[in-house]
Amino acid sequence: MKAEVLQAPNIGNKVRAISNVPQSVWADLCKNMLKRMRDRVSMGKDHNNRSFKEYAPSTAAKKREIGRGAVVNLNDRGTMIKSLDYTTTSRYGEMFLGAEKHIGYKHQKGIGVPRREWFGYTKKSAEATREEFRKYLRRALAK
Repeated sequence: MKAEVLQAPNIGNKVRAISNVPQSVWADLCKNMLKRMRDRVSMGKDHNNRSFKEYAPSTAAKKREIGRGAVVNLNDRGTMIKSLDYTTTSRYGEMFLGAEKHIGYKHQKGIGVPRREWFGYTKKSAEATREEFRKYLRRALAK
């Protein structure tokens, strides 16, 4: 199964002003985006910043019974969050979600569970990433 890919936001023509963006810059951007995504998911919000669909009553009851609560934050054993990763080149950074076997993919696509589209970033997160990249550009162009 092909991995789902999310590219860093389009920053515009300024990117072309620097021919070789260090991979470490893309890595930093991706790490920060992943952190924002994990933080948002832990608060029970999807990539549109809306609350996740509730757990089925039986699932909620089981979670309360074992002391995990019924808050829908998609973090039961950490499998989903651990399925996030990124790769970089000198031209871009990509975040991706592991293949179908990961629970995160199943929630994203609604395979056997309600569809809960958590993989992605909000407008606020995208703007924060753009601003981080703009700061890099300003520093690089000032040299």
